[in-house]
Amino acid sequence: IAAFLSTQWLAKEVQNNNQERAILIATHLIHDLETSMLRHSHGTISSVLSVYRRYKGVEEIRFFNPKGQEVFVQKQSPSGPQVEETLKTGKSIHFEKEMNKQEVASYVIPVFNRPECHGCHGKDERLRGALLLSLNREEMKTYIGQQRKKFSILFGVIAVAIVVATMIAVNRLFLRRLMDLQKGAEAMEER
Repeated sequence: IAAFLSTQWLAKEVQNNNQERAILIATHLIHDLETSMLRHSHGTISSVLSVYRRYKGVEEIRFFNPKGQEVFVQKQSPSGPQVEETLKTGKSIHFEKEMNKQEVASYVIPVFNRPECHGCHGKDERLRGALLLSLNREEMKTYIGQQRKKFSILFGVIAVAIVVATMIAVNRLFLRRLMDLQKGAEAMEER
């Protein structure tokens, strides 16, 4: 039970860390995007995105404009309902999906229109678009599986040690004394 509960808590903690990692990557991506746009160096955006796409565990990075059209790519792909929902509500969305036969955790994060951006995007637009970021879950699942095995072995060893210690204690504290009593009773019986 302890091993099971420990691995459940660990899995939850790893998932939370994965989500925090996604938010951190997204924050840096959006910042770098804003910096490039404010400097009017739109050509560097593709190279910045390619750096992030090579980051370990990143499966997908896509930016969408407020109309749901993919930007900063040569060939556009459809946005999907989650992107449309984020563009409509302005709220982040987390969902699971399969990419390249692997599970990924996907996050759609709104890109808000900040005052520095009003020169190009106007004050009336609440959002400048949305970021879709997908992180591979396979590494996380492998790590949780490894930890589950370690916890099971550790708690198994602890359980065996407790059983052996209990047997030794029962033998020394009770059985030996009972055997001594039995021997004493037999000796008195023989007299």
